[in-house]
Amino acid sequence: YTLTPGPLPGGLVLSGQEISGTPTAAGTFPFVITVTDALGKSVKANGSISIIPAQPTLILSQSTVSFSLTAGASGVPTPAHVTVRSSVIGTPLPFSFVVSPTASWLDVTGGSTTPGSLSLAIDPTAPSLAASATPYTTNISITCVPSSACAGLVQNIAVALTVTAPPPLLTVSSSLLSFTAYNSNPVSSSQTLGLQN
Repeated sequence: YTLTPGPLPGGLVLSGQEISGTPTAAGTFPFVITVTDALGKSVKANGSISIIPAQPTLILSQSTVSFSLTAGASGVPTPAHVTVRSSVIGTPLPFSFVVSPTASWLDVTGGSTTPGSLSLAIDPTAPSLAASATPYTTNISITCVPSSACAGLVQNIAVALTVTAPPPLLTVSSSLLSFTAYNSNPVSSSQTLGLQN
């Protein structure tokens, strides 16, 4: 066989029955393959290879974030930070983000252009959430804005919050309950005590 008239795109080679390699330029490259058998008969076929330039996209440092807290806790977990960058170095990409479904327990703030980051913080009211056997979940969709080179492409971050019940506040390990008071003037005293957990 022979390959005419145009060469393959730079970086590609025809070896045996396979075209392989990494193209070095974008565009459409026409070619003709001529196959000749042992009797000298030939067949020609037109073809072309289209090389599409790589489209930049958003790259996230992580696609899942998990938090946990105890119901009624006095504080919340440390915020998580997810970096957002462009797949093409030196090409800033503007983006927007939306939390869906809406989660009152999650506060998301951050940049709108790569390189940047999003801060995911548990809202200070989250300790008032009820303990649950299944985590509270939401999704953050980060979308390239329409005017960008990656317009419409979306990356997602799955966020989960596990809320556990606090341990019991009172435990009794025996049937005897004893109290001792230290006072400068000790006097015997008895008191009926009701216990409830």
